[in-house]
Amino acid sequence: MRPLILLLIILPLSGWSQNKHYKKALAKYEVGKFDQALAHLDRINDQQGDDVKLLRAKVLYINGQYLQIQGLLEGIKNLDDDGRLALATSYYDTEQYEKSRDLWKTLLEDDDDDKATIYCNLSATFYHMADVDSAIYYTQRALELEPYNALFIFNLGVAYSSNEEGAKACAHYFLADKLGNPDGANFSEDENCPSWKEQWLRQIPGQHVTQLSNIFPNNNEPVLSINENYIFEEAGGKKQVELLDMNRSPAGVVFKLATENGEIIYRWFEFDKQYDWTLKHLAAVSSKL
Repeated sequence: MRPLILLLIILPLSGWSQNKHYKKALAKYEVGKFDQALAHLDRINDQQGDDVKLLRAKVLYINGQYLQIQGLLEGIKNLDDDGRLALATSYYDTEQYEKSRDLWKTLLEDDDDDKATIYCNLSATFYHMADVDSAIYYTQRALELEPYNALFIFNLGVAYSSNEEGAKACAHYFLADKLGNPDGANFSEDENCPSWKEQWLRQIPGQHVTQLSNIFPNNNEPVLSINENYIFEEAGGKKQVELLDMNRSPAGVVFKLATENGEIIYRWFEFDKQYDWTLKHLAAVSSKL
């Protein structure tokens, strides 16, 4: 009988040990010590419950080790948001885009905090499925929530380029670069965007404003206003223009000007740079003549 008693004692101790390692792994995960969490999970035997598999998958996701996630999570019912996020990413990374798309959509139904990121991921998934229109739609939805996210703006430029909308692509590459996305400048060069800048400046996303504090050092008026007349000076030349519109983003302003003969001019201005063009209020210039 003693061996039986010994056996009955050993089994609960073994289970207690497994539970101890799981709790330690969970504690390490919650404080961001993911390698230590994984080390504790590795000490749990192969008879892993769903909670152990889910925690391991979350750690692997954070470590960028996506390939093993599918084997851990497929078959588990009622995955939480983090589990579905990890599995959707694993499907995306292994080019199983239909499965990835379906999981992203379930996350949209439940996750309000990361909706912009999920929209972006859906966009990328549709892009790889060659559904560019859907990719554009979901990136635009992401930008409704985070209008000046440099990655979202860059991704929209890529989608526009694939849709043969070159002007929109160049405008978004340009703004993405100005907002800190390093790929924006590279893709802009590949599209030869600098050579026809004035044609796509009007496509830069921003907020249309009717007035703006003066940003030109030689203009004595405190405010720039649309529908007012100015002297446009550039490269030694001067033209009388009407200021038709100002489109402002965190990176700068696009000015839309009209000359007396109806020519439309677009110019870009960044607040911390100097340019070879300027605007002077016509009334202030006339008073000096």
